Amino acid sequence: MSNAAPAQTTFTSLSAWQAAVADSWQFTTSFQNFTQDTYFETAAVNVGPFSLQQVGLDPVNGLFQNFIDVPPFQFADHDGNTNAAIFTKYGVMTVNLTRLTGLLRCV
Repeated sequence: MSNAAPAQTTFTSLSAWQAAVADSWQFTTSFQNFTQDTYFETAAVNVGPFSLQQVGLDPVNGLFQNFIDVPPFQFADHDGNTNAAIFTKYGVMTVNLTRLTGLLRCV
């Protein structure tokens, strides 16, 4: 068993993220198995092919709304389906998406 840390890739734009995961089944999840809002601010949440976890703390807003949003929705900026409401603050707070082959960070 290796103790090596997983590789880390940082994406700073939506287009870079979409290019990296284009046609990848590994990132397909519908979040439909969630029946209540589930927060990943302080602990990782397994969403199937990966887990989500907030890293860092915004000194102004504290633990800031990183959760699986289910009906009735708190936010309307989505396609009407259960979704991951992910909020980051560059250099202060990120969200890690952890999968078997490494760590992806949304900033």
